[in-house]
Amino acid sequence: MKSILLTHSEYTTPNFISIYLLRKILYASSILMIFLAINCGSKSQNIDTIDLAGEDWSISLSDNLEYALPEISHSAWETVSLPNNINSFVKASDGAVWLRKNFEFNPDNFKGNPAVYLGKIYEKDQVYINGVLIGENGGREANFGRKRIYPIPHSLLISGENTIAIRIYSSLSGSAGIISSPISIAPFDYAWEQEWRFANKEFIYVSFFFFIGIFYLLNYLKMKDTKEYRSFSIFALTYCIYEFSRNDYRFNVYNNFLFFKFLEYATLFFIPYQFLRFVEEFLKFKKFKYSKLYFLLSASFVLLFAIIQKPQFWYAFVGYWDFQLPITLGYTIYLTFIRIREKVIGAYIQGIGLFYIFYAIIKQILIERGIANLESSLETSVLFYFFLMTIALRLQFLFVKRKIQKRYDQLREADTLRDKIFRHMEMMISKPLKYMHAILLEMDLLKDAKLKKEKIHEIENIQSTLQPLMDDIIELSRLEVMKEVPFKASVPFVDFIKEVIPSNSITYSIKVEADTLIENSLELINSIVIRLIDFPSIQDFTHNDLIITQDLRGNVHFRFLLFHSNPKIAVKVYNDLQNNLSLEDTNSIKWQIIKQIARLLEAKLELKIIKRKYLRIDLGLTAIQAPASELTPIKETKTIISKNRTDKTASPKQDWKDELKTIYTNIRSKLSKKK
Repeated sequence: MKSILLTHSEYTTPNFISIYLLRKILYASSILMIFLAINCGSKSQNIDTIDLAGEDWSISLSDNLEYALPEISHSAWETVSLPNNINSFVKASDGAVWLRKNFEFNPDNFKGNPAVYLGKIYEKDQVYINGVLIGENGGREANFGRKRIYPIPHSLLISGENTIAIRIYSSLSGSAGIISSPISIAPFDYAWEQEWRFANKEFIYVSFFFFIGIFYLLNYLKMKDTKEYRSFSIFALTYCIYEFSRNDYRFNVYNNFLFFKFLEYATLFFIPYQFLRFVEEFLKFKKFKYSKLYFLLSASFVLLFAIIQKPQFWYAFVGYWDFQLPITLGYTIYLTFIRIREKVIGAYIQGIGLFYIFYAIIKQILIERGIANLESSLETSVLFYFFLMTIALRLQFLFVKRKIQKRYDQLREADTLRDKIFRHMEMMISKPLKYMHAILLEMDLLKDAKLKKEKIHEIENIQSTLQPLMDDIIELSRLEVMKEVPFKASVPFVDFIKEVIPSNSITYSIKVEADTLIENSLELINSIVIRLIDFPSIQDFTHNDLIITQDLRGNVHFRFLLFHSNPKIAVKVYNDLQNNLSLEDTNSIKWQIIKQIARLLEAKLELKIIKRKYLRIDLGLTAIQAPASELTPIKETKTIISKNRTDKTASPKQDWKDELKTIYTNIRSKLSKKK
């Protein structure tokens, strides 16, 4: 173990260990832990034990060594249940109490060398079988609060009824007796096997806490801003020391019970403080106002334990100090609840682990005090909490990474928009600007004022065409980098589209069910319909019709049917729109804008030549049917004009117009900021 620690300490800096190597170590340790857990979980088969736990133990409050003899009757004694905290009986006794019970033993059914197998005992015990002392702790500190395994000589047990007598003495103010299972007669080898199986399982927990602590410590050394990694690693390593100081493997490192008992209680004082610091940093709270005082108070208790080196005093003191654990944990639950109300995902995960730990700590206090005979779930709850918080910390890291990536994407999108604008400007504006420059050079050579005036007028005409062209270029660049439609809304389609189409620009008919809803960007639907109607190439056709219809799936189609007296023009426009992907003229930019809007609306834009003289443009939008009861009927707008003001009653038609104007104004303001 020492060699492992020394080897690891040489490579704890990020300069000497890679993430790849760390992952390999963690994976290997995880596999080892799973393997050990499987082996530790295996149970021995066909083991005969005599369970002595129950409510039929006889107890005497007077101290008499004759009570060890089997011929002494205990039928008139009081009865008590074991395991149990019998501190009240000890206080009322002469100084020690006697516990007796008769049990049946059949050597034919019992395999192996028999032994008395007892749980944790506070504080001193002497165990007799049929009047013969088979084991005692004798006040040795090495056995304080530990389980007992006393071998029974074969000659002592007889076939039939036998008597076990236990003398208990305790100077502790809060605990006395056998306070935990087991209480049985079991094979000696089986009893030791059970203890080492338990020690192996606990050592798996120790290993897990150790690797978790090292893992996040190394992550903190790489990312110094992640203070929660530092506090979590210190918390994990502190708890690792606490668990190791209670495990029987500790004696393989250093055979000194008092040292490890001191280490156990010392770390127990600092664990709540480290836990509180981690919760505060993980949930982004300021440090508790009295946290330094809390730390100094804990440190002073450790110093007191170093001066008074008596496990009995330590145990009694910690018994009173336990009250602060639920308070500290309750405060962390309160902090977690605040973040849960703010819908922080990490707080939800933290809350699950905290409630389990809270339950386990309360149960552990009851077990240690001998109030309840339950199986401890403290290690399991802490292991579960560490597992949850490992997930929460990694999720937090992913969220931060995602936030940074999102910000990076926004910056990259802005750069892309700028590059597209410059590229489009280069393609579309460079020729007019060069032409204007050539005119200016030509004007320098002219002396005729009339010719100069004509050239100036020509420059003004070119300049007047640049502003709408710039607007189209900015709009195209904005749409090209847009990933999804903004400002989605759900509206009755028929009423909405009647407000969109300019009736004096094109003849149209609507053949759509009145209860049809359109769920999309109103601003973009309005934009694409108007742009198709006002598209320059379409305006050149001699006859334009728009039919708005609905297919069997309920989707809406805008079908433009265009006729030109010269069929070649219809075919040429079709080929230009179908194949022209470059930005060489104004029409191309306008058509690219229409295609980008169709992409964002997830609409189908199809072109088709019918009988080589009709051009059909079909724009298909997804729509749904809505119950008529959910639709609000459209009322006509009534306007009352007075001398000072104009009052308009609210109407859906006016609402659609106002909404479109608001959306358009927002878009224009955002574009002006980008410029």
